[in-house]
Amino acid sequence: MKDAAIAQIQSLTGVSQVDAINLLEKYNYRVDVAADAFFDEQGVAETLHAPSTEVIEALFEKYTDGIDDEIGVDGTINFLGDLKLELEEPVVLALAYEFKSPAVGRWPRSGWVEGMKGLQCETLESLRGAVEMLREKLGSKRDYFYQVYSYTFGFGLSEGQRSLPVESAIQFWTILLPFGLQHGVLGSQDAFGWNEPHTELWFSFLRAQNVKGVSKDTWGMFLDFINSSDGKFERHDTEGSWPSLIDEFVVYAKEQSGKV
Repeated sequence: MKDAAIAQIQSLTGVSQVDAINLLEKYNYRVDVAADAFFDEQGVAETLHAPSTEVIEALFEKYTDGIDDEIGVDGTINFLGDLKLELEEPVVLALAYEFKSPAVGRWPRSGWVEGMKGLQCETLESLRGAVEMLREKLGSKRDYFYQVYSYTFGFGLSEGQRSLPVESAIQFWTILLPFGLQHGVLGSQDAFGWNEPHTELWFSFLRAQNVKGVSKDTWGMFLDFINSSDGKFERHDTEGSWPSLIDEFVVYAKEQSGKV
């Protein structure tokens, strides 16, 4: 575990192994915190070799599907395979967010170049280290988890759609919610708050009610609902500003309370 963190810091900052160890020990081997501190203290412009646009675009060209300014579905599969990532990993959504991917299986050239430079990468090897930093950041910084979650709604839409098809929403929730709960960036401090059985009950409710799509409002407020949940929903304010779908779920959940 420590060896991986050392390698990530070296890849991201270009420091020696000894300096990487010293930096990580100072920040309890939290890669994202150590990297942020390094850049804040040293100044990126003064300490890092600026990533080369030419090198970045050469890597981009490796994955294009015959489309000049965009990597498509086949290129996405190859790209993630080279990073040793599965499509269902939460960090893939974080990477798509950083690269400004507008939809599943689409990586425009402009977002690719901007994303690589933002992560201070120009090669696949350095990007692997950045991916691990993003994984750590996604699981340790609630604000960043929220940003990636919010971005995912638009990422999952097809052209012309205004609501996310319910099965697509369930797929993305299946990727993000367990990760957020497990790492503590999602959920209340209540020991009896939202947990995995509640998530499954939410999915059952959506399917039982034959919900076709999830609105942007419902998607956006769902994390706040999870964070405010006491598990039995006794504190839920039906007179509040929650989307009606969430209020209806609370009624359903209380009726099914023996299953939670």
